[in-house]
Amino acid sequence: MITFSVISLIVALVVALMWAFIMNERTDAALKKTKDLLLSMTSGKKMIVKKSYLRKDELEYLKKLEDILPKKYIIKTQIHLSDIADVQVGYYDHDNLFYELKRIILDYVIFDQQYNPLVGIELNGSSHKYDSRKNRDAFTKNLLLNIGVEYLEIDLLNRPLKKDISCKLENKINLAETKQVFPRAYGLPNQV
Repeated sequence: MITFSVISLIVALVVALMWAFIMNERTDAALKKTKDLLLSMTSGKKMIVKKSYLRKDELEYLKKLEDILPKKYIIKTQIHLSDIADVQVGYYDHDNLFYELKRIILDYVIFDQQYNPLVGIELNGSSHKYDSRKNRDAFTKNLLLNIGVEYLEIDLLNRPLKKDISCKLENKINLAETKQVFPRAYGLPNQV
């Protein structure tokens, strides 16, 4: 009698678990269908709109940089730091270093013809006056210098002249090409 009760209880539990699994699968399928339906409905309402790849000021300075630099250099826009730097093997997840590299985007990077990065350029508008942004810019500068890439900030509020940008950029490229960028975190240049 007791074994019949135990068997009945086990069968009831198995049936209940199977029913819960089937209902869960149906619920998941219904949720996915509802999500797809909502996404298709919202796409018709223009919740996501196309935007220009570069802001007006970024496009303006890209044209200036293209005028300044000889054709032996390549200018690329909106470069993630992780595109030109990587975390050493063994340190990949150390303090989310890869995430930090991935989230930082440089406005421009100047490359030589072999796509070796020489100079990272950041346009500094009014948002760069906040302490949080200044800290991020200092972090970016330090990271670039540590991998042998020069860093140039262009202050949009002061609207520097083309010749001033040209002089600074020429100096930065020269330092990077002659490997005179000082790797701060790793000691003196001869110890790298």
